[in-house]
Amino acid sequence: PMNAEIFKNIFTKLSYILLQQGYAGRFPWDMVDSVLPGLNITWGDFVRLTHLGIVSEVVEGSPLPGNDLSFRHQSFQEYLASLELKRHILVQGEINTRLLINYLEYNRWDEVLFFLIGSLEERDARAIISFISQYDLFLAGRCISHYKGNKDRDFEKIIHELFKQIRFQKAQETLAIIATEGILSKIIDLLKNKDEEKDVHNAAADALGMIGSERAFDYLIPLLKDEDYSVR
Repeated sequence: PMNAEIFKNIFTKLSYILLQQGYAGRFPWDMVDSVLPGLNITWGDFVRLTHLGIVSEVVEGSPLPGNDLSFRHQSFQEYLASLELKRHILVQGEINTRLLINYLEYNRWDEVLFFLIGSLEERDARAIISFISQYDLFLAGRCISHYKGNKDRDFEKIIHELFKQIRFQKAQETLAIIATEGILSKIIDLLKNKDEEKDVHNAAADALGMIGSERAFDYLIPLLKDEDYSVR
């Protein structure tokens, strides 16, 4: 029987390699043949491991070439791949930014990055999110939602940049995902500021609706009587 560390090592590497090959959630049996030699286990060992529930056959019956396998839930694959990604990205305490760029091009890595951020020490997570913000502001914002530290304090600049784009739905959605008390207060301030343009009030109302906080009710309800139709 394999110990837990070997078991985890097999599936972290498999999950990572499969995502590199473009397989998310579901993959063919013949992919296993190309992966197993690098994992130092036999095909029979892997078949036995499928009985532990991380992956299962899509087609009933004995494992045969051509039958697909799937992860019980895609989050299993994404979480396990994040453990392997962490090993590649963090080398002797330094972040390999050249490698990190490769994972910003394909959205299949987004959830992996979120798991990664949630597993890191604050210093490393801040560095990675700040780097990502140079390439994709909205992805960086979504990463912030998985950060364990003080989001408002540590990412003031990124949040400020998101507010500058609040007229766009993607910025509204990103702010709503982060949804800190500081962000909620700033959105409410936009609604209360009579000098702001109507489209900003409208965008702020949309963002509050996406957050769904009860604190927003008292500020949203009066907008039902606003003279501007888009705000209503």
